[in-house]
Amino acid sequence: MNPSSRSRISVLSLALSLLFGVLATGCVTDETPSGNPSDDAVTPPANNADAAESFDMDRESVGKLRLGLSEKDVRAIVPGEPQKGEDEFWGAIGEYGQEWNYPAQGITLQMMSATSGGEKVVGSITITAPSTLKCRRGIEIGSSEADVRRVYGKFQATDSEGFSEPGSSFVAGSIYDGMIFTFSNGKVSEIFLGAAAE
Repeated sequence: MNPSSRSRISVLSLALSLLFGVLATGCVTDETPSGNPSDDAVTPPANNADAAESFDMDRESVGKLRLGLSEKDVRAIVPGEPQKGEDEFWGAIGEYGQEWNYPAQGITLQMMSATSGGEKVVGSITITAPSTLKCRRGIEIGSSEADVRRVYGKFQATDSEGFSEPGSSFVAGSIYDGMIFTFSNGKVSEIFLGAAAE
């Protein structure tokens, strides 16, 4: 092989290396994989593109608990048998509601169905101590009010949608479709996800 052939092969190898390097770099993105975050994953607000995002109650979660989960899903997630309240008709929404309380886990679920005694789904979620569950964005019982305002501040309800009273409560989204954090001594003492008003 003569020197000029070796030179051409070297240049060609270098060009191919650079091309593959550029292609490989172009395939890497900062986007999070689609799908649900894992139980322990904390999904902070992404970046400035997220600033225009509106509060989406259906994407929120408390641990593995989400609105709309079936009874079967709940039983697979929360151990033990709940203390169940009356199965009552809620005229404002035309459905039956029943409270499922898990005091040892600090979890209360409002389970909803179309008929009395019918198959139920999660209508709202409330957690208090001793719950260790985290919201989708990492807030949990005991988190500081400052952390809640930092993480959910852009979703704060306006006066017409609810209220956020410093030192007392913070509403993300609205009282009709959102998440309410209650504070005690500057720390989160209760987290509610669902519709607090109809």
